[in-house]
Amino acid sequence: MKTKALYVVVSREEDTYLEQLFISMTSLKYHSPECHITLLMDSSTKNTLVGIRKKEVSLADEIIVIKLDEALSAQKRSRYLKTNARSYVQGDYLFIDCDTVIVKDISSIDEYQLELAACLDSHAFFHQNPYREMCMKHLKKLGKDISQEKEYFNSGIILAKDTPLVHKFYQKWFENYCMGEEKGVKMDQPSFALTNLQLNMPVRILPDEWNCELKHGVKYLKDCYIVHYLCTNKSRKKTNQLFLLNETSILENIKKDGQISKEIWDLIKDPFCGLSNINHTVAGSDVDFLQTKTFKVFSYLFSRKGNSMLTERILNLCYRLAGKE
Repeated sequence: MKTKALYVVVSREEDTYLEQLFISMTSLKYHSPECHITLLMDSSTKNTLVGIRKKEVSLADEIIVIKLDEALSAQKRSRYLKTNARSYVQGDYLFIDCDTVIVKDISSIDEYQLELAACLDSHAFFHQNPYREMCMKHLKKLGKDISQEKEYFNSGIILAKDTPLVHKFYQKWFENYCMGEEKGVKMDQPSFALTNLQLNMPVRILPDEWNCELKHGVKYLKDCYIVHYLCTNKSRKKTNQLFLLNETSILENIKKDGQISKEIWDLIKDPFCGLSNINHTVAGSDVDFLQTKTFKVFSYLFSRKGNSMLTERILNLCYRLAGKE
């Protein structure tokens, strides 16, 4: 396999980012043992790699350490490394977010004759993206109207060849991220989109199977290469997570002994094993409704102890008044 796998990690003992990385690298080596793994981290993270934490990065074939100002937030240091990665890493690479599980041999990535590629965000063209309004607000802060754009990419998985075009893209992406961060845009994805537009759309579409965003990509789960379970997609109810690895306790257990449990190994071999026993698939306008403040308010009220019955009674009354019952 010629294409490297690149991970960026900024972590300290209190968080679980290193445990996410450990699971992802373990799954990658299981399915693609010949894959060269490169870790890009800051010096603060490197200094914490002792004991179990040292074991958790032992599957890496190469570790690149960059000294960054420790006064910067961990989020900013992580974004600095990610958006500037092309200047630190030699050779073609497939960037992979840490909150992922590789569930199939990825060596076929070598066959793609694309300099720069990523999957569409939320597995949809932009007019159907459930986060469309948020994305447009972010880009507006960056000085760009994207309401008429067709493509908006997820930056969790990126195929990046070692070419002048890709180096130029990353240089501009880093500049745009820094500019956006000053304007309150903390995510790196909006600046990725801005850079793509500024450079005349060099990013090509990678098939959805390379970045199965679990919240919206169940359709691709059977044939996907990488499950992107999105560590921020957590239910307020600790016992009601969509995917096993969204359970904080699972990652905390790895912290204690540095071992991959049988239930994690099961989902590495079959990602369907990671799904909650109780779940509900929605589509179309229902997906849009889940992003509204209305849904979030009622969901919060319903989840509060003692409020669920009262909320249901109020909604039943509204339903009858509307002539629906």
